Amino acid sequence: MSGVKYSRIELEREQRARQEARTRINQLTANIRAFQQQINTLLAAIPQGVRDSFPQEIRRVLAWQGVAIPALSSEMSSTQLNATADRLQQQQQEGKACLTLSVEIKEKRREAKARELAGRLEVLKGEAAGMEDLLNRWRPGSFTDLSQGLDALYTPIETGAFVEVEKQLGQVGERLRQLQREVSALQAQDEQRGKVLSALQEVCREMGWGEERAPALEDEQNPASPIRFDVDTYSAGIMTFRLTLEGIKVDSPITREGAACYAEFNNFSERLKKFGVLTKFESLEAAEEPPRLMERGELDLPDEGVSQAMER
Repeated sequence: MSGVKYSRIELEREQRARQEARTRINQLTANIRAFQQQINTLLAAIPQGVRDSFPQEIRRVLAWQGVAIPALSSEMSSTQLNATADRLQQQQQEGKACLTLSVEIKEKRREAKARELAGRLEVLKGEAAGMEDLLNRWRPGSFTDLSQGLDALYTPIETGAFVEVEKQLGQVGERLRQLQREVSALQAQDEQRGKVLSALQEVCREMGWGEERAPALEDEQNPASPIRFDVDTYSAGIMTFRLTLEGIKVDSPITREGAACYAEFNNFSERLKKFGVLTKFESLEAAEEPPRLMERGELDLPDEGVSQAMER
């Protein structure tokens, strides 16, 4: 019969189902490989320091990257092929999530981490600035060292070296807390020493002794050095007090023989009590240390009346 002939082509049902499954598998495989390439590009652009700051997220992404695409064979049934396609569908969904996560790490989470570290940096700088006067007084050079160390962390934050910055912030923070404890204790001791000195001056006036030499640090460059205070007892000569941060040493011209010495210093001690200063005089001539009579001054904060007396 002459003329054009036409016939509709239709595959047998199983064959058609297998072909549809393969088409689906091929599309899913192409999508997955595209995601893998995108993720590789993103990971390469993320600094190692940033990656190290998100270990769980990075492990999830790398785990997905490492999942192999199932192999196919010509003997696989449509049921097997569709099961493979379903697994690839799940793999594709996880790939989308990992791609989004990689973008967040590179952009959003990186910025959030940088903001967090920059915030911690500024807090430490503020705490250091609040201690500047005390640090310069009791630990010269420490404030400059802290400030320079903190300022040096801005660049690593910008470049994404977050793990190293976090480590450095922890170390600087611990150093700052240590210095806070040290200088606060020294300042408290010095303030106590000032109150004891005021009490000594008042008692010396009560006993009729004159100031031979105004109280002054033995080393003006070192606030922790002893404060020397010379008084003229008139009857016995010059008495020299040295107030350290921990206690009081006195070089006394009063004779150490007999009970007169102790009676005199017991009287001195009783007078100090009303100012809240508790002392115990001991003769340490037998000790290896240089002779001294008053080993330690403990300040029991005075009441209001005593404070007024000290201010006079």
